[in-house]
Amino acid sequence: MIRLTSGNRKWWILATMTGALSMILIDKTAVSVALPTIQRDLHMSPSGLQWVVNSYLLTLACCVAVGGRLGELLGQARIFRLGAVAFVAASAGCGLAGSGAWLIAARAAQGLAVAAMMPASGAIVINAFGIGERGRAMGTYAGISTISLALGPLLGGLLTQGITWRAVFWINLPVGLAMLALAQAALPADDPGRGAVMDWPGAATLVPGLVAIVLALTQTAQWGWASPATIAQLGGGAVLLASAVAAWALLRRVTPADARPAPATPRSPRLRASGVTGVVR
Repeated sequence: MIRLTSGNRKWWILATMTGALSMILIDKTAVSVALPTIQRDLHMSPSGLQWVVNSYLLTLACCVAVGGRLGELLGQARIFRLGAVAFVAASAGCGLAGSGAWLIAARAAQGLAVAAMMPASGAIVINAFGIGERGRAMGTYAGISTISLALGPLLGGLLTQGITWRAVFWINLPVGLAMLALAQAALPADDPGRGAVMDWPGAATLVPGLVAIVLALTQTAQWGWASPATIAQLGGGAVLLASAVAAWALLRRVTPADARPAPATPRSPRLRASGVTGVVR
């Protein structure tokens, strides 16, 4: 029997985070295979069916920066666990969906959960390994997870044809709970950023700005690039993003240097979750 020790803890952490990312990527690609069956079962229109995918991508793209920053403030392990719990709950909601609107809302919740899990999982892997091993660890983490992209459509087809399209989401429940159990056993205590602050005004303008821009880009096929709706969304999003950058710059001017996040250097004990979190620091 393999036991968790201080010597092999980092490999348990790598296996747990790789498994979690693989679960996310399999779910993402498996759903696309089930869409025709979902449309027939829930009597969804083509535009409504598109939002089964778009709602997930929209919340993920717009909230991943905030999720990464919260990991730095509150602890990567804590945010990962919270995200994993939310992902399992949202997956159950998808599997129980009785209408298209219900499914779309549950998919949006999945995207929010992944926005917390993805940056935290990468940071956890980086912090678990020394400088000399980080390259190999991240290569394993990304490489194995990428293989999951190819397995997703196959698994989605088998579950949809052999059982039901709902099984594409239900499969996340045992896998997600297993990842949570492993994370509880393997992850060390958090070391959240002490004295660091969250740029809430910047986040409050960053997220709506990204929502406006991503929404405009996903709807151009229907609205057209020259439509007033597209132009208004892109313009409003650009203004909000500029406001977010201004709020971030102001925060850095008024925040003491010792309360700012430490730069991600080889000597730093904690590396940042992702470069995209910088705008909400």
